[in-house]
Amino acid sequence: MVIVRRGSPPPAPPDAVALAAHTAPALHHHDPPALDAALARYQSHRAPVVRRARALQLRQERVFTFAAPLAVALRRGAYRALHHTPALRRRVLEPVYFPGRQRLRRPARPLETP
Repeated sequence: MVIVRRGSPPPAPPDAVALAAHTAPALHHHDPPALDAALARYQSHRAPVVRRARALQLRQERVFTFAAPLAVALRRGAYRALHHTPALRRRVLEPVYFPGRQRLRRPARPLETP
């Protein structure tokens, strides 16, 4: 049984909390087969999130290899737009950095205060 593979970064606190929720019953009952099943469920739950984050990372690495002046100008413009446009940042970065997070919506009308 391997929880974190060699060379993998340690899980972030939210991942650790989610992993604990998946594995706590199996650990409590000292049940290795149940622990293996819980780890497999957790891994399948995390796989899409990890794929999205890795895909974004690979795109950024590829973009930073561009050396032609026009490509460099386009890259800088794209990053400036991302930095200065909250809606674009939400669209591109939030699904990767905050997966599963639901945005709070403003109420249709102001809340009344007593």
